[in-house]
Amino acid sequence: MSINIKKEEQSNQLITWLHVVQKTLSLSLQQFFLDQQAAYSFDLTGQFMLESLSEFTLRGGKRIRPALLYYSYQGLAKPHSNTDTLMPLMIACELMQSFFLVHDDIVDEAELRRGGKTIHHIFYEKPAYDNWRSAESMAIFTGNIAGYLGMKAISESHLEDKHKWQIMKLYAEVCIDVNYGQTLDIVSWPLEHLTEESIHNIYYYKTASYTTQFPLLCSAILTNSNEKMNRNLKQIGKHMGFLFQARDDLLGIFSNPSVIGKSVVSDIQQGKKTLLIYEAWKRSTLTQKEYLKRFYGNPQTGPKEIEEIKNIMLDTGTLRYIQNVIQQQAEQAKLILGSLSLNESGKTFIEHVINDLTDGEEENDV
Repeated sequence: MSINIKKEEQSNQLITWLHVVQKTLSLSLQQFFLDQQAAYSFDLTGQFMLESLSEFTLRGGKRIRPALLYYSYQGLAKPHSNTDTLMPLMIACELMQSFFLVHDDIVDEAELRRGGKTIHHIFYEKPAYDNWRSAESMAIFTGNIAGYLGMKAISESHLEDKHKWQIMKLYAEVCIDVNYGQTLDIVSWPLEHLTEESIHNIYYYKTASYTTQFPLLCSAILTNSNEKMNRNLKQIGKHMGFLFQARDDLLGIFSNPSVIGKSVVSDIQQGKKTLLIYEAWKRSTLTQKEYLKRFYGNPQTGPKEIEEIKNIMLDTGTLRYIQNVIQQQAEQAKLILGSLSLNESGKTFIEHVINDLTDGEEENDV
C-alpha cells in the first residue's frame, strides 16, 4: 500500500512539473507560429501549412522533451541560474518532434495522432489537395518546414555563440540519426532474420537520440559539463529512450486507441520490428511461427488474427519478459543517475520520468 501511495505522489508531482513547462511553452509556441505565419501573409497555401503545423504541434503531448531540457538544466546549472534563454531550445524540441511525427505518420499510413487527424489527412480533406499524392507531398513539405523552423529557433536564440553552434551541430546530428533509425524501421526483414541488436539499434536511433539524449546533452552543453558527465547523461538518455520505445510498442498492441490517441492495429498489420515480436518469434512453437509469418505484417490481418497474435505473445511469456526488461533498463538508468552530482530538482524530475515510463497506461507520443 505504501509503495502505491509513493508512486501516486511521484506521478502527481511529475504532472505538476510538466504543467509548469506546458503552460509557458504553449504560449511561446503560439507566438512563434504567429510570427512565422505573418511572414507568409501574402500566400494562402503557406498560411494553411503553418496553421496546420501549429495546430498539430499545439494539439497535446506531455512535452517530455522540453521538460527534460528545462529540469536537467536546473539539475546541472548553478542555483538561481537564468532559464529564460532555454525557451527557443524547448521550442526546437517540439518542432523537431513534429518534423519526425509528420513524416512517420505518412510512412505508417496513420490517420490519427494525439487524438486528431494526421497532417496528410488534414490536407487530403482540403479541396485543393484532395488526392493522396498531393496530400502526402504537402505533408512532407510541412514536416520539412517544422524541422527547419527548429533550427531557426536555435539560431535566433540569445545563447552564447559557442553554445548555439554546438547545439545546432547536435540538432543536425540527431536529425540524421533519426532518419537512419526510421529507415531501419521500414526495411523489410523476415521475422527469422531479426536480431536483438537490430531492434536495439532501431530503438536508439529512432527514439533515444532525440527524445531523451538531445535535451539532456543540450543541458550539458549549456552548463559546460565535463566529458564524464556527458557520457553518463548520454547513457541515461539511451536507457530512457529504450523505455519510451519499448513502452510505446506495448501500448501499440495492448492498449486502447482512446488512451494513446492512435491505432492499436497498425503495428501488427505493418509488421513493426519490435522487441515484442522478436521475443515472441524466438519463443514460439512451429505452429505459432507459421501463424506469425502469415499474419504479422499482413495489411489484411483482422481483429480475430490480431487477438491471436496477442495471445501468442501472452502464452509464450513474451509480454512478461518485455515488462521485466523495461524494469531492468529503468534500474540501470536510475543507478547511473544516482551517481551523478545534480541539483535535487533535476535529479528528481528525471527519476520520476523513468518511473512513469515503467508504470501505468498513459499517452505516449513518441
